[in-house]
Amino acid sequence: MGKQRLPQILLMDIILMELLQVQALELVYHQRIHSSHLTSKIMSKIIKLSLFVFLFSACNNCYDIKRHIETLDYKFVITEKSEDNRFIEFNGFDNNNSKKKFKELEVWGIYDSVEIGDTLFKKKGEADLILIKKDTTIVFPFMCGGRYYQ
Repeated sequence: MGKQRLPQILLMDIILMELLQVQALELVYHQRIHSSHLTSKIMSKIIKLSLFVFLFSACNNCYDIKRHIETLDYKFVITEKSEDNRFIEFNGFDNNNSKKKFKELEVWGIYDSVEIGDTLFKKKGEADLILIKKDTTIVFPFMCGGRYYQ
């Protein structure tokens, strides 16, 4: 009879050990979920903070660019145009036959609309750029960070 009890005790020990392992795995699983949830919350806050800083700095940069652009004063007929990365460049002559060069960040979306012979007009104190064609005048408002600035 002692021999039969030994396998039963071993079997119960094995079952008990399996139950303990299952409980330990459940505990680890719940800790990972909690840790993952905590990590997710932290990452969410970091992303929100980064987005806020990016948007705030982008706005400051846009206002700085706008202030610079408002100091420009141009009116000349375009004889050459080129594009380099984010910059546009227009060369030409004004009414006094003086050579003019306009090289700025492309913040208007004007480059593709410009043709040789068009007149570029930029009034000091304003951010808009005006393109005078033979039959049309187009106003290009200053745009930065995906939005227009007045």
